[in-house]
Amino acid sequence: MALRLKRKDIDASLTVADIYTALPPAQSGIRFVRLQEDKLLPFVDGEFDLVICNAVIEHVTLPKVECMSAVAILPEREWHSRSLESQRIFANEIRRVSRSYFVQTPHHDFPIDTHLWLPFTNWWSHNWLVRLSRFTDRFWIKSVGGLVDWNLLRTAEMCALFPEAEIYIERWLGIPKSVIAYKQFE
Repeated sequence: MALRLKRKDIDASLTVADIYTALPPAQSGIRFVRLQEDKLLPFVDGEFDLVICNAVIEHVTLPKVECMSAVAILPEREWHSRSLESQRIFANEIRRVSRSYFVQTPHHDFPIDTHLWLPFTNWWSHNWLVRLSRFTDRFWIKSVGGLVDWNLLRTAEMCALFPEAEIYIERWLGIPKSVIAYKQFE
């Protein structure tokens, strides 16, 4: 998206932040920052006019190494509470570093899981999703490579994570497809 904005000759300084080690080479007007998944965001308070976080917050759960190990099988209550705490910290960081933001995530209540491309698995426990992905990764068109790291949020959870935000529910055939928290620049 940052490259598309630059091609449209939008006058802005852009920062792309990700946890993956293979970041693209530097581009004119675009700064790439590698994040550490167990650390706070390396930016000062109010550094950004706008933060766009699209389909990321649901993956801010347990450390990826832990999600891929045998430890991934945790009591559901522990998985959910630890995941939600990580998401709360991340949401607070977004609110701290930006004056406005747009945070989108797939909605927990949508009947097709966007991570597995299977119906009704959004409502399965994390443990069952780990077991299912070990099976489906062998033959299904959508492989997660053993990494079941998502915790889909409900509307009330997004409201709690971003209390000053406007909340928008994107719907498909009346069913909540994604939930968006946005705060306009003041």
